[in-house]
Order: sequence, then C-alpha cells, then structure tokens
Amino acid sequence: MLSRRAAPLLGRSVLRGHVACLATKSEPAPPMVYIKGEEMTRYTMDLIIKKWIDPHFDTGGWEYFDLSCKNRDDTEDKCLFDAVAAGARRSEEH
Repeated sequence: MLSRRAAPLLGRSVLRGHVACLATKSEPAPPMVYIKGEEMTRYTMDLIIKKWIDPHFDTGGWEYFDLSCKNRDDTEDKCLFDAVAAGARRSEEH
C-alpha cells in the first residue's frame, strides 16, 4: 500500500507520462454533435476543449450547435431542432 506522500507523486509522474504520450498523437476524434450551452458550462467546456482536446485530436468532424438563449430566440428554436436532428443522425450511424 502506498503512503499518503507517495500516492500524489506517483499520480503526477503517471499523469505526466500519459500527457507526453498524448502529445505525440494527432488522431481524428470520433464524430460527435457538440452542443454549446449557457454561461459557466460554455466557459468550462471551451477551456477543456482548448487545453486537452484540440492539441491532441482533430475535431473537424464534429457538428457544433449554439443553444444559448439568445441564439434560440434569434433562430426561433431552429438551432434546437437542427441539434436534435444531428444527434439522431449520429446515433443511427453507430
């Protein structure tokens, strides 16, 4: 069993090795429907994608939809229906 001091150090070295391994890969991400939401969720996911996904994967096959309140109002909910249709299309493909 690891001591409390050794466990965090082991985790960091394993994580560093894993990240270094990912840095050499540039493979396509699986097709996906990416739906942007509101406020903090949007901000958090933008950070995650920019820091951990974009550097390692090609997300060119993703379909993006903005479901913010403003965009839904501006499009009279057409963006919502388009996002649902894209999700249904992706689920039929797999």
